[in-house]
Amino acid sequence: MQHLWRLMLAVISLSATLGMGLLSGHEYGWIADIDAGLDPTTIETDGDRALVRIVLLLIALAAAAIMAAATKTATRSRYALPLVLSLLAIATYGFGGR
Repeated sequence: MQHLWRLMLAVISLSATLGMGLLSGHEYGWIADIDAGLDPTTIETDGDRALVRIVLLLIALAAAAIMAAATKTATRSRYALPLVLSLLAIATYGFGGR
């Protein structure tokens, strides 16, 4: 049962990280492909995209933290997966906003 919980938390963390990756970039970046004279960064938005990215980051980090906290044995290899998932989520959030 322990392995099933770890698998479920890993899938939740990876799904949230994938969601952050899908929401990366500018919402209206495709406009520059149609007309190079328009600057898509000048279009004002209400920031829903950024809010969803923050919520997904919190979900990914919470799932990794629960996975690390629920580890019964205190070996380094048990903490490697939550650490990697956390770093992947932070890197996706950090580099995806450009």
